[in-house]
Amino acid sequence: MKRALAVVGMVLATIGVARAQSFIALDEIVGSWQGDDEIQYIELRMLDDGLNGIANVTALVFDDASGSEAGRRTAFFTQNVARGVKNAKILVTSTKARDLSGVVPDALLPAGYLRPTAGRVCLAVNSTSGLTAVDCVAYGAFTASNGSFGAPTPLTPDNRALQRVALDGRNRTDWGSVL
Repeated sequence: MKRALAVVGMVLATIGVARAQSFIALDEIVGSWQGDDEIQYIELRMLDDGLNGIANVTALVFDDASGSEAGRRTAFFTQNVARGVKNAKILVTSTKARDLSGVVPDALLPAGYLRPTAGRVCLAVNSTSGLTAVDCVAYGAFTASNGSFGAPTPLTPDNRALQRVALDGRNRTDWGSVL
């Protein structure tokens, strides 16, 4: 009985953490820089305090232009982040971006996951029903359904930064671009 209650408690705690992580948003994405597809980063922003417990609960999900299961890659955060205050940033970079900038990221972006010209990046949380997308940006010629996030923005993170300019939940109005 004690063991069963402990398992139920762990499941409820995981659900609570997963819900809390839905208050983290994608904030900026660079898919290549100066023609180099190995220089990439993703920046997330905490929309509330106390959201630094992301290890094994929060993931980035990357889709290719077709959005097919075969083209999907998932990268879980394996460590919590030190900062847990509203508007704190979580930085995920490619190895080359880290090496060139000298900035220590919160996590490394696996090579080949982020497609610069067409695709989708989602922030997802792990719950009892599996991974649930809480924030997504589809861009370029992405052809699959993007759910409630709407049509893809025609902008891409290829040789530029896609930056969040609003939190309306619609890709075409939420994202702008900086060269």
